[in-house]
Amino acid sequence: MGPIYRYNFEARNSIRLSAIYHSLKGETNGYGDPYVESLNARFDATFIDIAANYEINFIPYKTANRKLNQSLYLSTGLSYNFLLSSSTPEAKNHLTLPFGMGYKFNLTRKLSAGAEMSVRKTFSDSAIDGQTNIATESNKALFGNKDWYTFAGIFISYKIFNFREDCPAYD
Repeated sequence: MGPIYRYNFEARNSIRLSAIYHSLKGETNGYGDPYVESLNARFDATFIDIAANYEINFIPYKTANRKLNQSLYLSTGLSYNFLLSSSTPEAKNHLTLPFGMGYKFNLTRKLSAGAEMSVRKTFSDSAIDGQTNIATESNKALFGNKDWYTFAGIFISYKIFNFREDCPAYD
């Protein structure tokens, strides 16, 4: 949950700034692997994710435009997570590399909505849960032992500014 500011500098490209309040939880009990369950680990952490993302639309899209009114998009950028609280004292603020995809569409002249799923790669193995990976060399993850997590959500946005209003004759 949080505010988003998107600037569409042309029909296929935009920049998005956001501040998202979120919490992450996890535990090894019920995992299904006896070794992992024997670790008996649990964490609960709350963060504010400040992100700057670049979006590229598959189909030309403009907010409040009747013809260019929907698009699938890809996004990537950088984000920094500020730790608000954690059940483990080792958890900390951390930088992430977000990348994802979504769908956005216009509802009215000033209102648009959409859904997005993004994956966040951290550059630390203990930033979120305070735990370092105890795995052996034979069962390391494909992309190393850094923490990863996923966001999925919906959004509704309202067009506040009309800086470069299109000519209604060509709308």
